[in-house]
Amino acid sequence: MLDGQPISSPPTIDLNNLAALNDYGDEHVALTSTEDPLTYPPWILGEGPDESGRIHNSTPCAVILVEKSAVDIDAFYFYFYSFNEGPNITQVLEPINRFVAGDSLSSGMHFGNHVGDCQHIDGMAYRWDDARVNITDGRPFVYSALGSHANYAERGEQVHNAAIIDYCEEGQRWDPVQSAYFYRFSPDTSTITPIIPPNEPSSTKAAQNPTSWFDFTGHWGDIQYPDSDPRQETVPHFGLKRFNSGPNGPRYKHLVRKGLVRDHPREVGWKEWAVSVFMACQLREEDIPMEELRREEEFLMSSDDENDFRK
Repeated sequence: MLDGQPISSPPTIDLNNLAALNDYGDEHVALTSTEDPLTYPPWILGEGPDESGRIHNSTPCAVILVEKSAVDIDAFYFYFYSFNEGPNITQVLEPINRFVAGDSLSSGMHFGNHVGDCQHIDGMAYRWDDARVNITDGRPFVYSALGSHANYAERGEQVHNAAIIDYCEEGQRWDPVQSAYFYRFSPDTSTITPIIPPNEPSSTKAAQNPTSWFDFTGHWGDIQYPDSDPRQETVPHFGLKRFNSGPNGPRYKHLVRKGLVRDHPREVGWKEWAVSVFMACQLREEDIPMEELRREEEFLMSSDDENDFRK
């Protein structure tokens, strides 16, 4: 789709030539579902892993390595999801929940949904020896939030955007590296080169992983539905939409950075800033430790990662 309209006579597209869509409108192009997500088509649930944690009929992970020095390497694990279910807007902390009113909101409708997803670039950063991180057999474990693409180092209730609650527990195990494409990223050319995955160390064939998808500059998913669309709803006071736009791809996720987190902080909208300050004051009054707040990767009430990157 381009500006809400189907592209006329596009070529047959797959991961090997996806960047060809850039010629039609660069970042204005969106990979749009042909089915209404509210009808819950089969693809919306994706594919589950087997008992070993492997996914067999798709490759939902891309591992991108960035060599920072002779001894330091950043490894980015990008997980791709068919759909992101935003938070149940009634599941927010006191006293912000008092602003939630209306039939749609009080019914438990989810806001911040979007078709298509991959990991974003903000969130918590942990050192390897942090006691909160579960390291098993030399590998860190993270926990997926219910219905969401958010990942956390700990199980249980997690708070993001200062007031919204996510839930995550130890569910079915997924080992993303068993079904992943592996690449090396060049900061000088902003390109990726396929590499042999670690589970095939004896392979003598050159890696054939597709690369064109990385150069695609458009959106991985539907563009935010207009207010005139009957599926769209808006949270009063905060402007949070029921359906947001799908994200841009990994090339926009600040792959080159000096430390664990991006070099420049994300721009925060005034509403999010106000809620954060207000909730911080509430927590101090209730004597709740500030470290119990958890930031999730996607901040739903302000500029997204891609808009921030392009400024």
